[in-house]
Amino acid sequence: MPTALETLRRQYFALVPPYLLRVPAPAELSSADAQAFLVAHLLESALPAPDAGYQRTFWRRVLPVLEDGVAQDADDEAIYEAIAELMAAPASAGSAPPASHKTFIYDDSGGAEQAVTLLEEQVVVQAGTTGLRTWTAALFLAHYVLSGAVGVGSAAVELGAGTGFLAAVLAQRGCDVIATDLGDNDDEEQEGEEEEGQRRTPLRRLAANLALNDLAAPARAAALDWSDAALAPADRPAIWAEALAPVDGQRRTVVAADVVRAPGAIDVLISPADGDGAPPPVAIIAATVRNEDTFALFLAECAKRHLSTQLLDLAPIDDAPTFWDTALDRGTRVQVVRISKQ
Repeated sequence: MPTALETLRRQYFALVPPYLLRVPAPAELSSADAQAFLVAHLLESALPAPDAGYQRTFWRRVLPVLEDGVAQDADDEAIYEAIAELMAAPASAGSAPPASHKTFIYDDSGGAEQAVTLLEEQVVVQAGTTGLRTWTAALFLAHYVLSGAVGVGSAAVELGAGTGFLAAVLAQRGCDVIATDLGDNDDEEQEGEEEEGQRRTPLRRLAANLALNDLAAPARAAALDWSDAALAPADRPAIWAEALAPVDGQRRTVVAADVVRAPGAIDVLISPADGDGAPPPVAIIAATVRNEDTFALFLAECAKRHLSTQLLDLAPIDDAPTFWDTALDRGTRVQVVRISKQ
């Protein structure tokens, strides 16, 4: 269980809204050790810093608590000096917040700290898509995979991979991942940070984010249009054959978060393939059920395609989650579904 200060650190890098921060009590936060921790592990961390606007709102929430404790104890000026320049910088007025690095820090099954760093938008819709930020369903699915409640196997193909969060977590666990989303073939070649003025597409951002992280197994971005599932196999782009090809004798598990309009693509990717001898895989889908009718339509469409759906009854995530959320879907049910071919 992370300490109170470690929890605050993980929330800071995950850009948790200030009103949801778990700020330690004044007496703890104002101690010399705690202030040294804040300077070393937040302000001077090697991890990419959040956007300056978020940093200002974070410290506006934390500093009053710190000062309440300092009023009772000796004042250490180091932390104030460290953030003075940040707080004095002018804030941009009237414009949408810029993209920001966000880092999800978590412990693996052996207790070692891991981190997934992404460049994300801070607004819900950007450049005509919602795929440029990480959503609750992906965080839930990654939690259940890490806990062992949901098995994925050694190779996977992700549909609608968005920012690349889930693909990165899987690859850090040693899973060979093809992370797919909409985009042009040129977007697959993107490496490292996006350059100023580049057109933001889900696939371009996905490729850049995967390149930001240290991964234990291959993970690459690839363009895949779900509508191509309706084409004859010979007419589909090559990525479909690659996603269907066995890896070490096993087909890739299909994973997806908040993808309820792709039963056709799921059907193709988990159906038996001629001649490969590998058993057909399953799909593991996490859905944020914002509308029960929409979710019911997804299940009905799966049934029409002779896809068996199992709603997994998983333990609720407690108040100290593996991955801290930004509360966009706070209180909304997330359902994990296991799909197989009948």
